[in-house]
Amino acid sequence: GLWLDERRESTEGKSAIAVAIDALRAGEATPQTFVDLYDAWGNGVYAATPDLLAGIYDLAKQSRGPILECGSGISTLVMAIANPDVEIHCLEHDPSWLMRISRLLAEHGVANVRLHIADTKAYLGGLFYDVSVLPAQRFSLVVIDGPPRHVGNRALAYDVLASHIEGAILAVDDTNDAAEERALAAYTQSRRGEVAVYRNDAKQFSLFIPEALEEAA
Repeated sequence: GLWLDERRESTEGKSAIAVAIDALRAGEATPQTFVDLYDAWGNGVYAATPDLLAGIYDLAKQSRGPILECGSGISTLVMAIANPDVEIHCLEHDPSWLMRISRLLAEHGVANVRLHIADTKAYLGGLFYDVSVLPAQRFSLVVIDGPPRHVGNRALAYDVLASHIEGAILAVDDTNDAAEERALAAYTQSRRGEVAVYRNDAKQFSLFIPEALEEAA
């Protein structure tokens, strides 16, 4: 019909990522939108799964304050599109990858992301991002999906970022890893809130929603 012809014409020549981003901006995203983003991004096992992308899109949309992301990627773009009114800070150890993300954000007209080059630093227990590059503030939503395991120890995030993440909603990827699952359990044990675990065939991610935010919802 005419509507389908107009849709075809409007998406012709656009990349799959651009088409998906149009859907996010228009509030027309479906589960397939996030599958298309994941497939088009093509970062294999390192990429956020479609389920995680959908989850953090919804969380970012509802966020009332700044967002912190450990490890940048297509998820950075998704959260920035979800809520242009909040600032997103990303820690990234790889300068060449940071440049790719910077170009991606510019290509899609995103201006609410601050990308921080953060070398890994030795802490008790291993390596993690040097978080001194972050502003001295707390974040409302924190996504932990970095650094890569061969670069650092994500389980250190809770201690190293303690002053930044207290009271925040946490979205933690790869909690099928025993060390990361234990670290999240240790963090949430002394805090009131709900932990939800989402699994698919290959990966697992977890959400922690503090009690005060649960009540507000």
